[in-house]
Formats: sequence, structure tokens, C-alpha cells
Amino acid sequence: MILNKVDNNYYILKFLNTNFDIYDKNEVEKFTKNIIKKILKNNNLNGYINFEVYLDKNYGMIINIYNKENNFIEDEIDVKITFNLEDSFLYLIDYFDIIENNLNNQNIYYHNNKFYLDLTKSISKKDYYRLLELSEIIYENTFSIKEQAIKL
Repeated sequence: MILNKVDNNYYILKFLNTNFDIYDKNEVEKFTKNIIKKILKNNNLNGYINFEVYLDKNYGMIINIYNKENNFIEDEIDVKITFNLEDSFLYLIDYFDIIENNLNNQNIYYHNNKFYLDLTKSISKKDYYRLLELSEIIYENTFSIKEQAIKL
């Protein structure tokens, strides 16, 4: 687990290769409580918290956590969880890295002078970790990127 604090009210939490059943209410509740406890060790959260959960079969899970403080609720936390299941992660990558690492049998999109790789076929763990080193993960609004992009 990697926790990045963007500011006092925004955190990004990354889990590589997680086994998480989003349809099990007890598991989601336990998981959410553990995350909040870990954040509360070094940070202050109260009021309303939004969890934006993005899942990908190759990567795992990325959670954007927004804390919308509310002065009416002290020492209490109200959590809203949204699961984004429709989009797969894209990998912003240089075109030469695609060719050099033999990733051209995947879906490649070109949008706003950038190349995006969409893993449609499985690759080895070694190749996947290499891809993570070479690229930036795009997990928000990937559907709109694919919709507006040119598929190569």
C-alpha cells in the first residue's frame, strides 16, 4: 500500500495486485475502517469523506480520498464510497517504449499528442513491472480518452 498526501483534504492510496471483493459489504466496511485508521495515525479527518475507488485487473486498486470537513460534525466521520468499474487503466507511455518493449499487440490510443496503452492481453509480471517504470498510470476518465482518441 502506498499513501500519498496531496494536501490536508486529499489523499491517493494505491494497492498493487489486491484481492478485494467489492460485493462483500463486510469486507468493504472492514477495509474502509482500516484505511481510515491508517490515515488518522498521522492526519486529522472529520466530517464527510468520499472514497473514489478505481479497480483494474492488472494493477489493483487506486483510491482517491477527499475529506470535506464539516463544522457541524465533530469527531465523527461519514463515508461515501463510489466504485468506478467501467474504465480500465491506461498507461501514458512514449511511443518508442511501446515498440522497444514489444507492447504493440495491445490497444494503443493517440490523444492530444500522447500515446496511451490499454492492456487487453496478459503480459508477464516482469514486463508489467517494466511498463510501470516507463509509464504514468491514468485511471480517471479513461473512457472519455478512449472515446476521443485515435486507436492505432
